[in-house]
Amino acid sequence: MDELNTSKLSAEIRQALSCVMAELVLTAQEDPLAIERIADLADGPPRDTRLLGRMLEILPTELDARPWLDWCEGGAAPAAGKPMFDPSHGQKRSARGAWKSAVRQRNAAAQDVATARENLALAEAKHELCEQAVKDADAHLRAAVCYRLLIDESRMLNGVFAMGPAFTLLRAISTYQRRDPVFETTLDDEGRAWIEEQIANREDTARMIMERLDFFAGDAKVELKLHHAIYKVLAEVYAEVEAGRAEAKKAGRPLTPIEKRTFRNHEQRRTSVRREGLRNDYSAVLNGFSIGPSNEPNDEPFDTDE
Repeated sequence: MDELNTSKLSAEIRQALSCVMAELVLTAQEDPLAIERIADLADGPPRDTRLLGRMLEILPTELDARPWLDWCEGGAAPAAGKPMFDPSHGQKRSARGAWKSAVRQRNAAAQDVATARENLALAEAKHELCEQAVKDADAHLRAAVCYRLLIDESRMLNGVFAMGPAFTLLRAISTYQRRDPVFETTLDDEGRAWIEEQIANREDTARMIMERLDFFAGDAKVELKLHHAIYKVLAEVYAEVEAGRAEAKKAGRPLTPIEKRTFRNHEQRRTSVRREGLRNDYSAVLNGFSIGPSNEPNDEPFDTDE
């Protein structure tokens, strides 16, 4: 062991070192194996080598000298480093228990992190469920609003047309025509071809009907002919319904939907549209009146209001 040189030390430091060495000697006497550990404290080269290696591991590979150069030229002094502190300060002095306490603290902190992560995962899952619930609620709200609008629109239609029979005429002259697969299957090829032709020309014929109806507004001759034509058609098709009822009773077959219908009373016809007439396509029927003008020139010679 190299001799410890204390000649350049102050009296206070030499006294403190003497006390330390005395304690070490007493410890060595009680525990002979401790002499080797005590020797490392005074043996310079091995400890210096290990200490230097640790310092080189801690120090950064590059140092920024600019703050020091600025300070030398009269600038602000470099920021002082953080002072070292004892992490076990204020706790019970126990060399053997200090690291155990640190381990417990670290494990407790790690457990807190794990618990926080679990809570975060649960919160994120709940957040996704809440977002989906909001989307479902939005969809339900839109559906409810649309349904409410349809109901209100249906009620307004009842007030607009006042008489249920008028809506049957509106359906007949609209550009929209509902397809009835059950009815069409009862037709032969010629009948189905006629229907396809009528639907293909529906827009042109509907436009012509609406233009002519407006043109002949208030004309008694046209009104009489239309009345007779409507009566003739309705009488003919109703006779077919009555014949069908008689045939069904004779053959013992069930009645068709149109054969099951009964006449509504006057108040019902006056204040509402028959449910079968509204169906779910009444909006399409009304939209069928939004067609543009025809390509024919306006041949009215003057304003009829004057």
